[in-house]
Amino acid sequence: MSVQQIGKLDIATWPGEYESILEFYFWEPQHLNRFSRPDRRLPLTTVLEHLRAKEVPLNHLFSIFFSLAPAALSARLISAIAQGLTSDSADLINSPSFRRSKLCGICQPDLLLVAGGRPVFLEIKLQATTSKEQLLKYALAGEMISGNRGVPAALILVGKSAVFPAADAFEKERETACLTIPTKIEQSASSVGVSLERLVEVARRMPIFRACYADVRNHLLSELEKTSEVVEGEQTLRRLLLGMVETLEKLRP
Repeated sequence: MSVQQIGKLDIATWPGEYESILEFYFWEPQHLNRFSRPDRRLPLTTVLEHLRAKEVPLNHLFSIFFSLAPAALSARLISAIAQGLTSDSADLINSPSFRRSKLCGICQPDLLLVAGGRPVFLEIKLQATTSKEQLLKYALAGEMISGNRGVPAALILVGKSAVFPAADAFEKERETACLTIPTKIEQSASSVGVSLERLVEVARRMPIFRACYADVRNHLLSELEKTSEVVEGEQTLRRLLLGMVETLEKLRP
């Protein structure tokens, strides 16, 4: 069994998140319009508008938020949008070694937090939809982290609405005795020592939650109400919350 060892050194820091963002645009510079001929490049305002409609920049904003937010606040947010996932703290995992791990090569999770010792994946959606293959990859990634420790990883799907038809279909299929695994994912599982039977088992056990950006925004507003505008130590937290609330207000269905 191949288990991804996650420790304190894998917990994200905000300077590390900045480096992670730079890495992404290094490997995929087309997002910044760098492959166009100089005489055909789009204006900066057009490129920025294009980026605001993409999922990856939103992932980056979430990763910066979780790298700075108190661990207890992150845990409360997870609990608010995925009832049943309760813990005292939640930490974002996104170290350079984690980003280069085999787990990320197989699954490429949007966000991974460890809440009370349990892996919790957040899949951030804007225009794209999820799929059976993506959900199976998350089940495999969760097994690579958790191994045989008893508690399966959880997945939270977050979109403009909390409706995910592909996830509904997946859950109906896994309730039957004939959950099929595509050959490519079976090969990925075999490459990390996870048998087909084990993958089917963990795919059936993985809790899948659904939330919309309004749910996240509403909880952050409730957290904002607890902070003081005059207490110096809380002003940074207020700015962090206000920035994320402003971002989420623009993501209406």
